[in-house]
Amino acid sequence: MSTPYVEVMDQWSYLYSPLPLKASLKTTPEDFLVTELLGFEPSGEGEHLFLLVEKVGLTTDEVSRILAKWLGVAMKVVSYSGLKDKQARTQQWFSIHLPGKDLPELQNFENDAVRVLKVNRHTKKLQRGAHLANGFSIQLRDLEGDTEGVAERIEAIARSGVPNYFGPQRFGHDGYNLHMADRLFQGELTRLSNYKRGLFISAARSYLFNNVVSQRIKQGFWERVLNGDIVQNLETGKEFLVSPDNLADTQSDRELNKVSATAPMPGAGLRVREESASFEESVLSPSSEWIQSLGREGLKHDRRALVLPVSHFTYEFNEAGLRLNFTLPSGSYATSVIREICSIHSWRGSDLSDNVV
Repeated sequence: MSTPYVEVMDQWSYLYSPLPLKASLKTTPEDFLVTELLGFEPSGEGEHLFLLVEKVGLTTDEVSRILAKWLGVAMKVVSYSGLKDKQARTQQWFSIHLPGKDLPELQNFENDAVRVLKVNRHTKKLQRGAHLANGFSIQLRDLEGDTEGVAERIEAIARSGVPNYFGPQRFGHDGYNLHMADRLFQGELTRLSNYKRGLFISAARSYLFNNVVSQRIKQGFWERVLNGDIVQNLETGKEFLVSPDNLADTQSDRELNKVSATAPMPGAGLRVREESASFEESVLSPSSEWIQSLGREGLKHDRRALVLPVSHFTYEFNEAGLRLNFTLPSGSYATSVIREICSIHSWRGSDLSDNVV
């Protein structure tokens, strides 16, 4: 699949000046390896069966159906933390409510596209967004242009992160999900599955979030903390309101990359104040009808960090091109890292990546 998936991202500001480099992404599933890092160990006892599963060329939902059929249970008792790319080789955890039954024999599970790697029990089911992070190993092929600035750019990203944009997968081919969200808000779509309804609503919120992040960069508010901002501690995830009393200290922490301002996931209500509220209202005012519709859909105003920290970042030039290895917090997009290193002239897209927020 060629460029329309990524072209939707072109409207949003880059944090760093674009490098004169192009590449192909996801030529094969082996070019996009994702490992879900749970962040805790199943306890070994309880009513919920935890399975670490490796899949290739399947959606998370498709794997859920395969597991449910294997174990003879309903889909509603199968849970997972995050959605993972279809056009990739990914490892992720699933949980299945399976009280009073022995652990299944792995040798009895047969599927060419799915492998069950680990099985254990736990006291609670796996909740959405419960995993700590995702590890990525991404092969970029067909490099075109100058690779001289790659090392310096990767060092800058490892030090300061990238904009926490939702990636192009969220918006669909040629922005299809956004078009459908608009039709939904106009009352044209009255018979939608809960999955599709959630997909289109998530795309709309993500689009508005990206708009605010882009304008923070464009207007010089990326490094600057505004009075009335809601700021997130990048280590603990805790949020707090910026006021004149803590503005100077918060600005110092921002310059040390300890905290990040947040941008809105729009819905009913507004949590920021003062200068921050004025800025966000100016950016979002052209989308007031969408925001009102999100409120009517029951969505509450939420926040998401502007900064996406990138850890354990390494790279290697090889015969195929450039291999990138890094770790991202759950709910974030590897494509937001890649776009700050090179532009993608071809790739095989996917329906979703990671969590539906």
